[in-house]
Amino acid sequence: MIIQKNLVEVMCEQTKCCLGNINILVETNEYLPLLLESCHLGLILDLFLSKINIKSYLEKYSILFSSEKLYIHLENYAPQISYLKKNQKKSICIEKEVHCFINILQICNDNIKKHIDLKRYDFIKDEVYYSHNIPSLIFSKKIELIKYYLTVECAECKRRCSKEMVINYEKVWQQISNQFSIPI
Repeated sequence: MIIQKNLVEVMCEQTKCCLGNINILVETNEYLPLLLESCHLGLILDLFLSKINIKSYLEKYSILFSSEKLYIHLENYAPQISYLKKNQKKSICIEKEVHCFINILQICNDNIKKHIDLKRYDFIKDEVYYSHNIPSLIFSKKIELIKYYLTVECAECKRRCSKEMVINYEKVWQQISNQFSIPI
């Protein structure tokens, strides 16, 4: 059980690094690495949803970032990759109650890919900003953090972001609200 908890924590850290790298890459206008990070986020989500195992994740990660010359942010992943290599025969199993948070990250990643395709890079910053705390919610499941996310961050997103973005997330926000009995 402890290894499983550690694996989830490591993948949450990996997710935070990925979102952070996406944010940095938007700022520096590095669009090819931005696309690689979006693909990486998709791999992380596949691992969380047990569509792939750790060994497969590591193989795909290695292929994705095979050209280190292209990408300078790989050092951010080193501690997590090292731990995953030691546990590559294991699977990651997240609790059913946190799948709603994976859904948030899936919407975020789908939107990021859409923004990349449409060359609307400035929209990516909002996607990352309003999703960057999700890995902590997956790992901690602390009601006070979930309440803060729903009542403060989601409310702010509704006020500040495009209607299109808000519509994409509203159904999942409501699902989280219902699941954790937190009114929004």
